[in-house]
Amino acid sequence: MGLLCFAGDWSEPVMWSHYAEKHTGICLGFDVSRSTIQQVSYQDDRILAALSPTLSPDNLSEELQQQLLCTKSGGWRYEEEYRRFLSLNDASADGPLHFWPISGDIQLAEVILGPLCEEPLESVRQKVKQHFPSVAVFKSRLAFQSFKIVPDARTVRRTLK
Repeated sequence: MGLLCFAGDWSEPVMWSHYAEKHTGICLGFDVSRSTIQQVSYQDDRILAALSPTLSPDNLSEELQQQLLCTKSGGWRYEEEYRRFLSLNDASADGPLHFWPISGDIQLAEVILGPLCEEPLESVRQKVKQHFPSVAVFKSRLAFQSFKIVPDARTVRRTLK
């Protein structure tokens, strides 16, 4: 079994520090069908009531298994995480890594370069456009009056409809 993890909001600077090489990386924004993902519950206490050292994971109720799979420490609340569980048999493998296709109910919507990303914006736009012509590609910056990461308006292209 594998899982795909999605954050509910890309503007959290701690996420950029943890997952995007201290703001030098990128963020992929997806449109995901809500019916295919489960929201993570953040708790300050561990789920211990129904667990015992001798109980096999196979003998846990389905409800408790789901609760365990979708619960994290309250310290991670800023992630606003959603998870999608999938069989690794259905993913393509490259050594120990597994890849899930971006199609159907998971669509790439935007590619956001971190505030300290050194990759040229136009180079990224060209690479993305080859496979995903309608995806927005822009750079982000630190917000002026809050602790957030926001789009750098100078790099956001408006599309006409």
